[in-house]
Amino acid sequence: MGARAYTFIEDHLDEIKGTVIEVGSERNEGSTTFLYRVCRTNGIKFYTVDFNEEQYLNAKKITNGNAYNMTGEHFFEHIFPSYNEKIAFAYLDNFDLFTHDGRNWDRRKSLYKKHGLQMSSHNNDSKQAHLRQAMYVEKFAADTCFVLLDDTWIDKKSNVIMGKGAYAVGFLLECGFDLLNTMTKDDEVGGLQKGYAFLERRK
Repeated sequence: MGARAYTFIEDHLDEIKGTVIEVGSERNEGSTTFLYRVCRTNGIKFYTVDFNEEQYLNAKKITNGNAYNMTGEHFFEHIFPSYNEKIAFAYLDNFDLFTHDGRNWDRRKSLYKKHGLQMSSHNNDSKQAHLRQAMYVEKFAADTCFVLLDDTWIDKKSNVIMGKGAYAVGFLLECGFDLLNTMTKDDEVGGLQKGYAFLERRK
C-alpha cells in the first residue's frame, strides 16, 4: 500500500454517511486496527472480511467480532444485503498479485485453491475478483461513496491502469466515480505492490 492510503478516510469523515467495509484484513500493516478505531470513535459501522482463517481470527479480536471469514464476494452477496445498509467507504485489499520476486507462493496458491480461487502469473483472477467486489460496492453505494483499491497504479508509458484494480477502476469510472488520487509506476517505492487508486462518487 502506498503511504498507507487507507488513512485517506480521515480527510472525509464528515462525508461518511454509511458503512465502512474492508475486504482483506490486515497482515501486520495496521489497516484493520486503524479503520476500526476511526469508525468506533466516530460512530460508524465497520466490517472486515478475509477468507484466510488466520487473518480472520486476528481481525475478530481487533474489531470485537465485526469480522467475517469468507470471500468479499460471498459477504456482499449473502451477508451485507440483510443489514439494509449503504456503503460509504470500501477498502479493497485482497487476492494477492503473483509476482516473480523469488517469494514462495506455494502456500498461498494452496490456500486460494481451497476456496476455488486460482493465483496465476497474469493476475487475471485477482483483477476479476476486485471487479466483482467493485460491482457490489456500486450496487450498495451511499450517495457519497469512496472506494480505495490497493496495489493499483497507472503505467506512465501506456496511461493504463495496472494491478489489482485494473478492471475495477474502469467499471467505477463508467458508473460515475471520479479518480481522486493514484500512483504511477515511477512513484512506487520498493517494487510492484505499492500503488493505490482512490475514487469517489457523489449524487
